[in-house]
Amino acid sequence: MLKYGVIIYFFEDSRFINFINFPHERFLMPNNKKLKRITITGPPCAGKSTIIKTFHKEFRDTIQCVPEIATMVITELEITPETKESSIVLTKEFGNTLYYVQQHLEKLSEEIAKETGKKALLLDKSCLDVAVHFLRIGKTLKEYENYFNTTIPDNYRESDLVLFIGLPRKDIYESVRSNNAARRETYEEAKLAEERYFHVWQNHPRLIYIKNNSSWEDCLNKARKTIYDFLAV
Repeated sequence: MLKYGVIIYFFEDSRFINFINFPHERFLMPNNKKLKRITITGPPCAGKSTIIKTFHKEFRDTIQCVPEIATMVITELEITPETKESSIVLTKEFGNTLYYVQQHLEKLSEEIAKETGKKALLLDKSCLDVAVHFLRIGKTLKEYENYFNTTIPDNYRESDLVLFIGLPRKDIYESVRSNNAARRETYEEAKLAEERYFHVWQNHPRLIYIKNNSSWEDCLNKARKTIYDFLAV
């Protein structure tokens, strides 16, 4: 029996995306209690996805992990810097798709988490990270807010804790990037990306910046302790 499912319709106007859930009583009568949300954000090749994979095992009875939509889309569609399709990544329409797919993935993940007794969601980026995409393509945060009829403070309220993973040393970055065909940024471009991410998230009341310029174990341990303390595990 298929318990979870989403049909996605894309129309000519990319802002009109309709998600229809397969019938299930949980979606008809949802549990309205909101779970805590922890967002991991930061520049490319900082180790965010590695942290998610590691904590998926360590906190599997406590936390529901939510993968990053952009990486899923780019990887599954095999969009690399060498393909002509890669130009779609630098469009407002691409950011639009990421925003709404991310939004519904988070909602679905929360319902699953509630049903399985989890205490929190751990997100590999959130909807607000689409604002970073807008800055990257030359738009402003105000344009982001107007386009999605939202505000940055409202987006902040969707994350109870934010772990910002800093950019690693150049040699580590280059090593990680060489193993990821979807990564296109040079180290200098990654530093600019870090500035954009920080610009978007800097005023979040529970932002924890974790330096990532020494050992990876130190970075991982700091992230682990922060989550343990936050959830009082």
